[in-house]
Amino acid sequence: MPAAVVSVSAHQGLLLAMRFHKVPGPFCRSCGIAIVRDLSTKTMWQGWWSPFSLIFSLITLLTNFRTGRKLAALAPPGPTAPGYARLPEGAPIHRRPLAYVAIVPFIWAIWFIVGVTTHL
Repeated sequence: MPAAVVSVSAHQGLLLAMRFHKVPGPFCRSCGIAIVRDLSTKTMWQGWWSPFSLIFSLITLLTNFRTGRKLAALAPPGPTAPGYARLPEGAPIHRRPLAYVAIVPFIWAIWFIVGVTTHL
């Protein structure tokens, strides 16, 4: 306690298909932030590998950002019940190396746009 009833999502883009993953709450602050960071990082390195996935990955990341802000606004959790453990929040997303894989499709998109506009 306290907890928020939220869902955290991940998106995985494959060349010709895509996958969605959702983890429903309720979550305390620590566990919720840990799951948001984990699934957002997975989306950042697995979500961009299909053309339609660019849109769905962006939507997923924005939704997770909003969910993360809601969870961060909760008071710190109280003691856990016997037999339960709290998830460690882990490093912020910008300190996780896999999050930077998203730069590859971003650079490709800029290269493509610049190439198309300069050759018209």
